[in-house]
Amino acid sequence: MMQYYFEQGTNQNVLVLLHGTGADEHDLVPIAKMVDPDATILSLRGNVVESGMLRFFVRFPDGTFDYQNINEQIELISNTITELILKHNLQGFNIYGLGFSNGANMLEAIIQQRQSVFKAVMLLAPVYVNPFIDFIELKNLPIYISTSVYDRYTTKEKMIKLQEVIEAKNGKLRMVWHDYGHSLPQNVLKDLIDWFKELWASFRRF
Repeated sequence: MMQYYFEQGTNQNVLVLLHGTGADEHDLVPIAKMVDPDATILSLRGNVVESGMLRFFVRFPDGTFDYQNINEQIELISNTITELILKHNLQGFNIYGLGFSNGANMLEAIIQQRQSVFKAVMLLAPVYVNPFIDFIELKNLPIYISTSVYDRYTTKEKMIKLQEVIEAKNGKLRMVWHDYGHSLPQNVLKDLIDWFKELWASFRRF
């Protein structure tokens, strides 16, 4: 099983966190607590090492991705989340994914290829990971993406294409653009918090 950090919350929400390259399972915890202070936190540690930095899938020296490894990691991470839900008695809880950079890319790859446990995913500074295969039907899955025209790892055109393919597969997408490159600026964090509150309120009405 992958290494992880766990913190029991007081409501029915679980935030599954996937960090960016060079961080670890503790990196996104403060952000998670701002998004939902009462949620249970389940934060995974990437098990791929690149130049001493933790990641969730292999990247080749030229910056391209190892898609075979991505597929292996989709299986491993999905199985790990399922096992941890059982281990910590979280069956019936609302499971949400939140990732930054490489972690966001991993979450994107998961929802692109399989029906997951996630009731929503929050992708902060992702790229369009795999434009060579189609997304599955997303069935109104709420998806939050923050990106920037100044993000050095992607382009405006690629992110607009990602937006188009997600919406074509019926993802319920909120796409937020900012001017601060490969980062999570405060105005986007505030917007994310507001989006999550509204999302959870809509779930509780049913």
